[in-house]
Amino acid sequence: MEVSNLVTVVAASCILHNICEMNNEDVLLHWLEETEQATAHYPQPDHDVLQVHHEDEREDSVSIRNHFANFLMSDAGSNLGTG
Repeated sequence: MEVSNLVTVVAASCILHNICEMNNEDVLLHWLEETEQATAHYPQPDHDVLQVHHEDEREDSVSIRNHFANFLMSDAGSNLGTG
């Protein structure tokens, strides 16, 4: 997935979550079971794999996070999902 699509994916996920919450939708048991099966089949990486080992990678990560946060706080970002 391209980074440029990340904002759209996150916004769509938040909107779907809010719709489910507003309609008092329940989480179905078989969804949780499927999630557990997927987690067992595709385990998450060890914590060490996720650590940033180079300062330039850490700076890139901080920069991306800050740009994403700034966008969400901007007029364009605050209007995501409002139609």
